[in-house]
Amino acid sequence: MDGTNLYVSGNGTHKIRKIVISTGVTTTLAGSSSGDLDGTGTAALFNSNRGITSDGTSLYVCDFQNQKIRKIQ
Repeated sequence: MDGTNLYVSGNGTHKIRKIVISTGVTTTLAGSSSGDLDGTGTAALFNSNRGITSDGTSLYVCDFQNQKIRKIQ
């Protein structure tokens, strides 16, 4: 959470979602289906992403089945 948005890592959906806290509007920030591909937005593919954190600038996602930590800027 950054105070304005809540970021959610969806294990079964293979997506990173952004929820605007004040309105509840939800969008897909990254990911679209199961896979292993770096890319921008929905072109990125995750496989069982299970956790998410932030350093205040970027999001870091645990891409469990691909055994990677992925960075979203």
